[in-house]
Amino acid sequence: MNIQNFKRKECIASQKRELEEENISNKKKKKDQSFLSKINAVTHQEEFHSESSTMDVYPFQQLKQEKLQSMDKLESLNESGTSSPCLSNKKIDQSPQQCENDTQNTQSKNNNQNKDQNIEEEDLDYQRINKPQEIFDCKYKPSLINFRDKEKNEIKNFLQRCIDNKQKTKCLLITGMPGCGKTLTTTSLLEELSVKQKKFEYIKFNAMSYNNQESFLRDLHFKIFKSRMQSSCQDLLTQIKQSKRSSHLTIFIDEFDNLFHGSSQDIFILFNIASLEKANISIIGVSNSMEMVFDLSKKYKIILPDIKNLVFEPYSQKEIYQIIQSRLKEMSEKLNVPQDIIDDKALRLCSGKMYNLKGGDIRCLFDVCKKALEESKKGRQQEDNKDTDEQNNDNLNELQKITIPQLNQIIDKLYKVSYKFIAKMPIEQILTILSIYSIIKQKEGIVEISVIQVKNQLNNICNSMGIQVSEISKLKEILENLQSYQILQIRNKENSAQNANKRGQNNKNIENMTIFLKITTEDVEDALSEESKFSDFFEQYIK
Repeated sequence: MNIQNFKRKECIASQKRELEEENISNKKKKKDQSFLSKINAVTHQEEFHSESSTMDVYPFQQLKQEKLQSMDKLESLNESGTSSPCLSNKKIDQSPQQCENDTQNTQSKNNNQNKDQNIEEEDLDYQRINKPQEIFDCKYKPSLINFRDKEKNEIKNFLQRCIDNKQKTKCLLITGMPGCGKTLTTTSLLEELSVKQKKFEYIKFNAMSYNNQESFLRDLHFKIFKSRMQSSCQDLLTQIKQSKRSSHLTIFIDEFDNLFHGSSQDIFILFNIASLEKANISIIGVSNSMEMVFDLSKKYKIILPDIKNLVFEPYSQKEIYQIIQSRLKEMSEKLNVPQDIIDDKALRLCSGKMYNLKGGDIRCLFDVCKKALEESKKGRQQEDNKDTDEQNNDNLNELQKITIPQLNQIIDKLYKVSYKFIAKMPIEQILTILSIYSIIKQKEGIVEISVIQVKNQLNNICNSMGIQVSEISKLKEILENLQSYQILQIRNKENSAQNANKRGQNNKNIENMTIFLKITTEDVEDALSEESKFSDFFEQYIK
């Protein structure tokens, strides 16, 4: 009798366990279906927003990647026969809330691991090259950013004050001429901080991707809260006020001034966000100038907060040359290509020429070097040669040294500038140019020439041609005219350019000036060598 009772109880207990397992399995299926429906809804929102703009969001997890990870996880659970993550290796009497907390903790750890893995993969993508010319891609991230340590430290100090809540207005506007490293320096630092600091994140936008302010603000709301902005931009500000962020978020906006086109003033809410004391959000805007921001604020009589402005000075000609050399060295190390694939003399000449044409915009010189490397195979020395068929892979062994004529041809293709007008200048200006030209040809590598040298050489040329020599005061006027044509630049030895341009200076100060030729000797030859009256002069310099 006791045995029968025991078997009956065991049978009832077995049936109860089966019912409990069935109920748990049904609940899990419903939960999974609900979870997938939410993901599909969010993915639909993501696709809706991606039609209106293109953005680079980093280091947040992409929604599609989250969906794929979730699907993979569900498939692995079904294959293993495990009904729920919270049931594995857990006691049967564990509460549902405890199970959910454990699941969230596990997912959080996995997300952190995936974030670090994505950061490493993205860094590798930025730094991986397969062809020599890729070293000069704008998207390529060099291992070392030259000549921007000061600016990088200022940005880092600003962000640290924001993280410590010591910055009143958490908004930094970075300005400077194109191609001076503003975006590269800033994004490099943001990536570095997002890896080193656990409670730091940033999202990146390019304002050129938006046609109006509303589309940007909607995308901003979506990327912060993963949901649509319900009504107006005030909804974004209200949600940020109510939210409590455990980590600091930096909103990085490239081409920042493009958001201030049009007649709307909604975009000024960004400065309100930056002024919130407990929002734990900072804003960094990058642009060539901020005139549009201030013009629109004056139009609507909006008082801007105390915004920090960091100005990037343009690269000097020497810095441009050294940056190119640094890229070539990195290319040599990664692809086993000779670092001197571009002739040093040609590179210096090209750096000077592009500096004169485009100032400190190093991207223009990157384009020239990239094009030169693409055309550096044997048999591609003529200007009209076609590019290699895309189906043929680059053979690094076929690369040949790039010389001055090749670089000049590429510069003429990309940034053609004619100096034929020099032949129509007054004779005294032409003779002054020839004096500077002859000094440079006689002393290779010379960069700056003193006015005394120019005067002496001008004296020799004029005597040989039977022309009266200009006085020093007349020479100063000639040089200033040539400077206005962007042919040369007058500098002072004491580095007091402002004083050097003042009126009433004596001859002694004029003699202390130096001349920097902004065009190349090839430009002078191209403009004047075909003139019959100067043919004898050029015969001694052109071989």
